[in-house]
This record gives sequence, C-alpha cells and structure tokens, in this order.
Amino acid sequence: MIIVEGPDLVGKTTLCKTLIKELERAGMIYAHFTRLPDAFDRYWGYVDRMSRWVVQDRFHMSEVVYARMRGDETDLDRETYRLVDGQLRRLGCVHVVVTADD
Repeated sequence: MIIVEGPDLVGKTTLCKTLIKELERAGMIYAHFTRLPDAFDRYWGYVDRMSRWVVQDRFHMSEVVYARMRGDETDLDRETYRLVDGQLRRLGCVHVVVTADD
C-alpha cells in the first residue's frame, strides 16, 4: 500500500495517477478518500480499506490534519491513530507526504 498525503493543490492526485499508470500491471488500484462515510468506524473502517495493492490518495493522517485546520475535533483519537498506523506498518505501507514551497 502506498499512501499519498499532503495539503490541497500540491499534486497528490496527479502523483497517485502517475504511479497507477506504472503499477497497474502489477495489480495496483487507485483509491481516494474525499469524505468519510457516515458512521465510519475509525479503526475497522481504515483497516478494512488496507491492501498491499492500493495507491491511496489521503488516509487517516488527513483526517487529523483537516479537523485541526477547521478547528474541529476528530473522532480518530490518539490511541486509535497509533493502532491504524501499526496495522499499516505491519502491511508494509509506504507513506508519501507531498509538500510545496510558497
């Protein structure tokens, strides 16, 4: 699993789609979280979407960052975040954080 995170308009989706062009022969697929579904379980919802064969545009890191930017609380508490992170490490996930200069 490859997760691409970063702020809006830095090229996350472009990078993901470029990766998919190269990796789809190996069976990789593209997935994107725009908004979480209602009643999304903050542990099992993420775990159920984990796969070695996914290039994921945004995942659990974005939930925390965007909630803070909006001044909202997130339902993803610190311990659940760590558990999700641990499952991703166990899976061999690679996180790519895209940034941009002013």
